Amino acid sequence: MTENSAADAATAAAAAATDQTPETGTASNDGAAGRVWLLATFRVSSSHPFVLDGRDVPGAVRELEDIMELIEGEGVAVRGWYDVTGFRSDADLLLWLTAGAAEDLQWGYRELRRTAILRPLVRSGSSIVAVEGPAADSADSAETADPATGLGAGDAGAWLAVLGLSGARHGGAGASNGEAAHGGVAALDVSAGERIEVVETATAAELFGRLQEKGSRPVHLGRLVTPVELVEVLQ
Repeated sequence: MTENSAADAATAAAAAATDQTPETGTASNDGAAGRVWLLATFRVSSSHPFVLDGRDVPGAVRELEDIMELIEGEGVAVRGWYDVTGFRSDADLLLWLTAGAAEDLQWGYRELRRTAILRPLVRSGSSIVAVEGPAADSADSAETADPATGLGAGDAGAWLAVLGLSGARHGGAGASNGEAAHGGVAALDVSAGERIEVVETATAAELFGRLQEKGSRPVHLGRLVTPVELVEVLQ
């Protein structure tokens, strides 16, 4: 085969692979290998506080919801917005995005950051997370997990905990080897090189109860809020 023929063959193979994914470049969401998350925290600036006139609130919320709908159409979903007031000294808000490829998460994150609600905030942290498997300690979890996210079917839980497993204080069997130990979803925080577990519950009492069962190091704790509630959280 000539050099030109080899190049043509490689080009054809790349084109064939591209045809198997959406034109936007979003990787297929089928299978565990395509599940990635982005966790990002924001805080209100002390020098430039978040202020919205009452008349501006509907438009700002509508803009955010429109962008959420836009990125969801491209395979990037907002799993939830979380009020982390009181749980962290360096953040007021946590954003959880899910997608099939890291580059899609980056794009969706940038689109959201440009909105009127997020633009004034200080970005205090972010990480890309690779999902390793469905929820642990549940025989039905593998069957009911959403293949696009690795999470249980349905809406996000009202309360969220992101736990560091690598340095769990009491080192239970699950914590010692990086497996989910609290009935959540095991994942790898690629940015920090640390195994984590994400736990969603319906109530704060249930969440706190799970955290007391075995030692863990909370990375994020928060309460799920709607886009319209973000204004009250940040004002």
